[in-house]
Amino acid sequence: MTNTFFDFPVRRRFFGALPAFLLLFASVGMQNALGQRFIDLRVARSDPGLSATFSPDGKTVVTDGDGVVQIWDALSGRELRRLNAQSGFSQISPDGKTAVTTGDRIVQIRDAATGRELHKLTHTGFVFTALFLPDGKRIMTLCDGAARVWDAESGRELQRLAQTEWVNQIVVSPDGTKIATIGRMNDPVRIWDAESWRELRQFAGDSAAFSPDGKRIAITGRDAAARGSITRIWDVESGNKLHEWEGVFRTFSPDGKKVITTSSEEYAATSLPGTVRVAISHIWDADSGRRLQRLEGRDASFSPDGKKVATLYETTTQIWDAASGRVLHSLSERGSVQSADFSLDGKRVVTVAIPSGRLSVNERRTGNASLAAMGALARIWILE
Repeated sequence: MTNTFFDFPVRRRFFGALPAFLLLFASVGMQNALGQRFIDLRVARSDPGLSATFSPDGKTVVTDGDGVVQIWDALSGRELRRLNAQSGFSQISPDGKTAVTTGDRIVQIRDAATGRELHKLTHTGFVFTALFLPDGKRIMTLCDGAARVWDAESGRELQRLAQTEWVNQIVVSPDGTKIATIGRMNDPVRIWDAESWRELRQFAGDSAAFSPDGKRIAITGRDAAARGSITRIWDVESGNKLHEWEGVFRTFSPDGKKVITTSSEEYAATSLPGTVRVAISHIWDADSGRRLQRLEGRDASFSPDGKKVATLYETTTQIWDAASGRVLHSLSERGSVQSADFSLDGKRVVTVAIPSGRLSVNERRTGNASLAAMGALARIWILE
C-alpha cells in the first residue's frame, strides 16, 4: 500500500472556477456584531489539544488536531491539503519545501507540495518532537529521553547528544548555533554548540529560551524565597547573570531588545467578595532591566515586527500596541482562548479557543455545533 502524505487532498477543480467576487469574499471573511472580521477554519478533528500556527512565510496556516494536519490558505481560509496519520508532532521546514511528522517509532520527512515520503527515520519508541534547525539542513528528534540529529536531505543520523539525564525538551537558538536541552526536575539546563556538539555551559532551571541573536538565554525556575517562579537572563558566553524578575518567561521581542514575563496578581473582585488573581504580562527592557509596560493577560507573544503584542484573557484575545500599551483590538472568542499566533506581516492572527457550549444560530446552522462538542475551534482574525 502506498504511504501518501495527504490522504484527503482538497480538489482544486472545486475552487479553481470560483468567480472573482467569491474569492474577494473569502479573503474578507465574516463579521461579528463589533465589526471584527474573521475566517473560521473547519478543522477535521477539533480536539482540546488543537494547535494553529502560521507557516514561516506567512502564506499558510497549519492546524494539528488529534493526528490530522491541515494546511490552509492564510488569505482565504481555504483548505489546501490534509494529512491523516498517527502524527504526534508536525513542522514545515523554514523554506516551506519539506515537512516532518512524528509517530510511533518513526519520523517521516516528506515533500510538502506532493506529500511524497522522502525519508523515514527509525526510532525505538514514540517520537514526541521532530524539528528543523534554522538552516533547514538538519533535523533534531526526541525519543525515549534521547536527542538525536539527522541530515534532512539524506535521512542519515549525524549525532546523538552525550547527555546522561533524560531529555524532555529541545530548544534551538534562532541563529541555529546553540541547542539547549531540558531534563527532569532538578536536572540542569545544558547548552550545546550546534556544530561541534560540545557542551558549553549549564544553568539551573526548568525552562529555557534563547534571544534572537543567541547571545542571551532566559531561564525560568522555582524560587522558594519568592514563593513562585523567577526568570533570569544570562549571558551565554560568560555565564554572567544580567537580570532577574519575578514571573514566568514568555518571549523575547524579534529584535531582542524586550522581554515579556507573566505573573499572577490579586485584584479586588467587582461582583464577588474578596479578591481574584489575574495574569499580568510585563514588558521589560532587555538592556536596562526596566519595566516598560504592564498588560492584562497571559501567554503573550510579539508580532514579527515587534510592534504588537497579543495576550489571552478568558474568552478574549487582546492585541496591544507594544510601545504605548494601548489596546488595538479586543477579539471576543467563542470560548476560552488557548493560543494566538501572528502572521508574518502582523495583519492577521490565528487563534484556538475551547467553546463554552453556547453557540450562535449561525454556528448551529453551519454545523459548527458538532465540532464545538468535540473540543477546540480555530479562527483567523483579520486585523487590517
